[in-house]
Parts: sequence; structure tokens; C-alpha cells
Amino acid sequence: MESVERPLTTKQAAEFLGVHFKTVEKFAREGRIPAHRIGGRILRFYETELDIWLRGTVSSASQSAPREQEIQ
Repeated sequence: MESVERPLTTKQAAEFLGVHFKTVEKFAREGRIPAHRIGGRILRFYETELDIWLRGTVSSASQSAPREQEIQ
């Protein structure tokens, strides 16, 4: 039987990404990270979607940004 992935809260997503939860809220509001709204206000995230997004961000940043530059 396949298990269903549980959604993460904003704080759990921030912990997973290693950023402040306000950054996660801002990125979600701007559509920069994959997020799901429940009831119009509550944000939820899925670890697999964040992982895919993060890998894509790191890959594209490493090709175009100097090593010292921070990924945003």
C-alpha cells in the first residue's frame, strides 16, 4: 500500500529549506516556490515538490552564479 505524503506547515518547510519562515511565506506569495492554499489563507507545502524546486534552483544557480553568491 502506497503512503500519502503529509503536507508541511510554513515552519516545517522553512526548516527543510534552511531559511526563515517569513522567507517561505514571501516566496509562496510571489509564486517562487510550490505551495498550496487551503481555505484561502493556510499555506501547505510538500517535501517532494520543495526538493524538486530546490534541486532546480541549485542547478541553475551553480551554472550562472559565482560560488560566493548566495542563492535567493
